[in-house]
Amino acid sequence: MTAPSGGELKIKYRIEDGTMVEIKGISASFDYEVQPGINLISYSEAKSVAVNAKNGEIKEWKLEKDESNNRWEYRFKIRSAGQDWEIRIDATNGVIRRIT
Repeated sequence: MTAPSGGELKIKYRIEDGTMVEIKGISASFDYEVQPGINLISYSEAKSVAVNAKNGEIKEWKLEKDESNNRWEYRFKIRSAGQDWEIRIDATNGVIRRIT
C-alpha cells in the first residue's frame, strides 16, 4: 500500500482467519496516518511518543503483536545524534516499554 505522502506500508494478515499480524512502514516519508483499530493507538500518537523520547530521523517502524506476551507494540528505529535507537511502545496505551 502506498500512502498519499509517497511512503509505503506493508500489511500482513493470517490467511486462515484474516486477522492482522503486522503493519510496517518500509520507505520514507513516514508522514502519514494509520489507524489500526482493535483498540490500539494511532501511528501518529506512537510516532509522537517515539520522537519525544529520542529526537531524530525515523528509519523504519512497525506495529506487531509480541507473541511472547500477547501484546501489541510499535517499534521505531530512530537515528539520533549519530546513534541508532529502537523504541518500543505499548500500542494499547502509548507507554514506552523499552529503549535500546
